[in-house]
Amino acid sequence: MGLLSRLGVGSATVDTVLPTTRVTAGESVTARVEIEGGRDHQHATELVAGLFTRAQTGHGERVVEIGRTPLATDLDITPETDRWFEATIDIPPWTPITLEGTNVWVDTDLAIDWGVDTHDEDELHVEPGRRLRLVLQELEELGVVPHRAVPLTGRGEREAAPGVGDDHPVVQQFDCHPQSGSFVGSVRRLTVVAVPTESDLRLHLRADMDTDVMYEASGAYEFSTAIDVTDERPAELRHRLERAIGGSTGP
Repeated sequence: MGLLSRLGVGSATVDTVLPTTRVTAGESVTARVEIEGGRDHQHATELVAGLFTRAQTGHGERVVEIGRTPLATDLDITPETDRWFEATIDIPPWTPITLEGTNVWVDTDLAIDWGVDTHDEDELHVEPGRRLRLVLQELEELGVVPHRAVPLTGRGEREAAPGVGDDHPVVQQFDCHPQSGSFVGSVRRLTVVAVPTESDLRLHLRADMDTDVMYEASGAYEFSTAIDVTDERPAELRHRLERAIGGSTGP
């Protein structure tokens, strides 16, 4: 390998071509990965597609890897020769969905031996999985609409979602304000932290109450609770959300 290639000049390049940038959390997408050879013969130890987001840690913001999909290993790249192959990229169920305050991208990295790694970044639009989509739909039915969503990791994750497992590199917090319905005038702000798994979805809810009337009725200005969402009917979930937001922990 020539000196310039070792410095990244005239090195191989990689390009990930997605059939669509709109993906769904918990599913996968098949992409075409194209590698274009550089000026010299090069060897790559691996080709990896990683999903990334920017998350709040409690001490500021940092880039967090949501998940990674190994695509190939031990690749010989001949000069000025193109090659391509299909690859399935997993979108883990805990991938934050796209809303103001959240960005997710796939970074395809080609690790070059004795040279500068080359990579390709593609921004994704992430749609919620079935359970989270139902939650957001039923919140909207109650007049509560998220206006911002913030990924959390580290200390921020542990404080907002106590007991979250180590297999969750990130969780997502939705900041909501009632815009219509019975909670206008009583709930100032609702914070919902979503913790999806393969089998269910745990929600951590915190409602900041708006009036002294609520304090007189309950002895608190704030309610916090957690509920698990599985495969219940929309009306049942709406009822549970309504009781949880209002501070009731009963059935």
